[in-house]
Parts: sequence; structure tokens; C-alpha cells
Amino acid sequence: MSSAMSSDPRSTRPPRPAQPNRLRLRPWLRAALKPPAQATAGVTLLEALVAMILITIVVTIITPPIFMAVATRVSNRRTEQAMQLGQSEIERVRLLMSSGLSDADITPLLPPEVSGITPDNIATVPAPTATCGELPPCGNANQVALTFKPADATVTDDRGQRLFVQSFRDPGERIGNPATGPLFAFRMGVRVYGAEAMDATGTPKAGLETQPRALSFTTGTGSRGVAPLAVFYTELNRGSSTGGLPALKDYSGR
Repeated sequence: MSSAMSSDPRSTRPPRPAQPNRLRLRPWLRAALKPPAQATAGVTLLEALVAMILITIVVTIITPPIFMAVATRVSNRRTEQAMQLGQSEIERVRLLMSSGLSDADITPLLPPEVSGITPDNIATVPAPTATCGELPPCGNANQVALTFKPADATVTDDRGQRLFVQSFRDPGERIGNPATGPLFAFRMGVRVYGAEAMDATGTPKAGLETQPRALSFTTGTGSRGVAPLAVFYTELNRGSSTGGLPALKDYSGR
């Protein structure tokens, strides 16, 4: 039996060396993974032109809405600033009326009086035609004050960011003597205009409107060049003054 095993040629072959663990791909899989010849070749001039045309069409379609959205956001933001400025002017006058100071002390700080105007037609006060300075109140109802401008002194052209305030009031109601009695109640109006309402010299343009325009989509300044950004009309009174209740009834019953 031992002689039979020694005569077998397979028993005399040396052992095969260990083969490295290689990933063997089948021929059909190698063919599927091999990129086609046209994939490695460049694009033609015609294909490049078609791609450029498609990109141009897409950019042309999406650019106008983007610009419109940005312009509308800026315009609405300016309107919000104007509303805050108008409300702050009303609060300034309200604090004066509730301060307990005499007429001689607060009258120079109140909005200018417009004779012949009643609470019912105070909205008919004309638009401003001049400027008076940088802080309200002005000496005349047809004037506006430059109330807001950028604080950065390095800004070379800040005219587009400025806001102008026009404030006014009716003669109001006085306690006791209608001519000399203490001022008790009045109705005031506040209009806030943007820089577009002023010309190059800072003077209000001719033909300004007195009522604001509704907020809307816009690609530019919209109607800010002729219409105020914000308008307020409100009634103020000294509720704690002696004899104020009869005066308030007379004023409200007009």
C-alpha cells in the first residue's frame, strides 16, 4: 500500500502558493462597468450652445420676480419705519398733554394750529410746500421736518433714506373762555413722507398727495414720490383737567 502511494504523481507536487484575495469580476459585469467611448469624449459646440441658451432662458424667467421681491421688501420696510415715526410724534404730543404743564409751556411744542379746520375735515389740510428744520414741530402746518436720517456720518448720499414729518392740529376745545381758556382737547394729524417727495434742494415737490397708498408689489419706489408713507389722525385731551368733562362733551358733539 505504501508503494502505491509513492507512485502517485500528485503526491510529489509541491503545494500551490496562497493566492491574494482578489475581486474577480465576471466578463459581463466588467463590460457593464466600463464607460462607453462617447462618455469620455467632449461635448460638441452645438451642445454647448444649447446649454447656454437654456441657462439664459431660466435666468431670464427667475430674475424679475427676485428683483421685485427685494424692491417690495425694501419699500414695505420704509413704510414700517414711517409708521413708527408717525406714532412716536403722536406719543410725544400725548405726553405733553398729560404732563400737567401750562399752555404757555406746551403750546410752542405742539403741532401748528390750522384755523378753520374741524375734527371732521382735518384730512383736508394741504400737503406740505416747505421745510422747517430737523425736529418737529414746525411753525406752520404746510412745512415738514427732517425727522429721520442715517446716523452714519460717512454716508455720502443718504437722501434716499430720509423721512420727513408734517404735523398739524385743529383749534381744539378750551375750558371756559373759548379764546383764552386752557387748551383741553384737539385733533391732530401726522403725515410722513419719504425722500422721494423732495426735490434736489430738499423742498417738497409740487402736487404731493395727502393720503397713503396701499402696500403692493413694486419694482421701484412705487408711489412714494407723491404720496405719504404713513398718515395718522387722532384726538388728544387733558382728561384730568378741572372742567374737562364738559369741554370734552362740547368737543365730541361738534
